[in-house]
Amino acid sequence: MRNIVKKYEDKKVRDKIEANIKKNRCGEFTIKIKTETGKVYQNEQWDVKQLSHDFKFGANCFMLDELETKEKNEIYKETFARLFNMATLPFYWSGLEPERGKPRFSKDSEKVYRRPAIDLALEFCDKHNIATKGHCLNYEPFIPAWAKELEFNEYKSALEERIKIIGERYGDKIHDFEVMNEIFQEDKPWETPLRKDVEWSFLTARKYFKNNKLIINEGQNVYTDYLSGNAQYFDLIQDNIKKGIPIDGVGIQSHMMWCPKECADPYAMWAFFEKYEKLNLPLSITEVTVPGSIDGKVDDELQAEIVRNLYSLWFGIGKMDTIVYWNLIDGYDHNTIPGDMTSGTNIRRGGILNFDLSKKKSYQLLDDLINKEWKTNLKIKTDCDGKAKFVGFYGKYELSTTINGKKIQKVINLTKNTSNKELEIEI
Repeated sequence: MRNIVKKYEDKKVRDKIEANIKKNRCGEFTIKIKTETGKVYQNEQWDVKQLSHDFKFGANCFMLDELETKEKNEIYKETFARLFNMATLPFYWSGLEPERGKPRFSKDSEKVYRRPAIDLALEFCDKHNIATKGHCLNYEPFIPAWAKELEFNEYKSALEERIKIIGERYGDKIHDFEVMNEIFQEDKPWETPLRKDVEWSFLTARKYFKNNKLIINEGQNVYTDYLSGNAQYFDLIQDNIKKGIPIDGVGIQSHMMWCPKECADPYAMWAFFEKYEKLNLPLSITEVTVPGSIDGKVDDELQAEIVRNLYSLWFGIGKMDTIVYWNLIDGYDHNTIPGDMTSGTNIRRGGILNFDLSKKKSYQLLDDLINKEWKTNLKIKTDCDGKAKFVGFYGKYELSTTINGKKIQKVINLTKNTSNKELEIEI
């Protein structure tokens, strides 16, 4: 892995990453600032402060209020909200409806480990202006025991009823939903043809999620397939798009401990995403894990360096709109003993916070990228026509100045649609 990391030190690679970020994540903005009466602010200096990104940086929030102490839960919320503007919410059927007809939606629902109630998660996200994504609607490896006892037709009706109920309750609150997940992963002991039925799954989802972004998601095996000359995930999506199936986004997992090391090569990554951009759909990295224990040795520096390289490259991909880190904290992975770093995938130490919630170098690195390096904060001065130009990252901004002791400010959105256009701003 260190040999691949060294490739990111090459000037050609660094220059291409920076050029892609500037090309795809930044715009040139011309603003004309005037008063309510139409008088322009001539030769006035303004502070331009970016408040948030258009691009989504996220993590799953499965450990929300799940930790052992109130102090740890508060630190979790604080560190999550500081870094991320997107949260993946757990809609796994087995955790959401362990007893038939009694879904755990409300915040006072009985606790299930790593499955916080949806209303609780939404309350937290709304408080911190964090967008949300549902994960996921049809995913048979996580279905309740009672559903396994159903005949196929009854199971199919129950699954559609589940999708319908979620759509009615959350369709106008959660915009993004992953409809299917890990279609090409290994077969499970119990499954039905619906697990891989893309047409039925997306058409059914669209019945109850009229205006939502419906996403298909697949594991890191897509990199292995690509490197071996196979593109079954790409072909599946392309074939269904041609049939008019309403797939609105393409998700790709990136649990790097299970990816071939070669896939992290920058040129392999660029070639891979160049192919997937041909689908002309938004792309998202849905589940990132970068191990902090590599080849049996804990190495926070190497983990942070890999995180920097991958996030920088992904951030510059034109069709990319979201990157979601998976588990924020070490020691709480699925099917493990909390705090036992020899238990299951805990051994990988793939979080960006330690078990005690102290910040690893990877967290600090992402904080610097997301909240400093990739945010625009500058001063501009209007000309005699009240106009000013600047280049900035896409997102929400605050414009402010002080005239005669009075602070004047306005929040505006600067997006790809407003780039290279003149915006008139009334303050």
